[in-house]
Amino acid sequence: MAPCAEVIGKVSSTDRGRSLARAVVHVVSGVQPGAALPQRQRSKLLIRGGQLDPQVLVVLTGETFTLTNADTDVYNVQLQFGERSELNLGMSPGRHTTVKAGRPELFARVSEDLGRLQGYVCVLEHRFYALTDASGRFKLTELPAGTYTIEAAHPREGRVRHEVTVGSASSTVELTLPGRPKAKTP
Repeated sequence: MAPCAEVIGKVSSTDRGRSLARAVVHVVSGVQPGAALPQRQRSKLLIRGGQLDPQVLVVLTGETFTLTNADTDVYNVQLQFGERSELNLGMSPGRHTTVKAGRPELFARVSEDLGRLQGYVCVLEHRFYALTDASGRFKLTELPAGTYTIEAAHPREGRVRHEVTVGSASSTVELTLPGRPKAKTP
């Protein structure tokens, strides 16, 4: 078995150089077919206090996740999976529903008629991903030795890719996303 290591780093935006929380960092190429993947618990998306918890949910292709309304309000939740489909789910208090993740897609939008809920579901092909914390830091763990292309992405700050070679020790990367497009002035 090849030695495993980790990639640690930080994601920020060129917009004032600020750290980005809830950015997805994932391997987009270099994962060998048949890589051993541990069993995962079913992912959960909870409506609580008028917000989604977590605000960004990552699931793997073909997995299901449970959406639960823990509030006393009724919500009409919309999940917009790209151009191919939209789910409208009436969520009464205490209701649970199961949703199956289809093809890989970053940032399928989760919203609600009245604009109370804002969040995303990211559907990835494998478990080599991380979400950044409040300070923009992340850790990709258990990567077999090899060369990978990783991508950092944020729904409002863009995407950037970086190639990294992992051996038996940790590798460190700093990733800067392009930021929001600037408004053109006449």
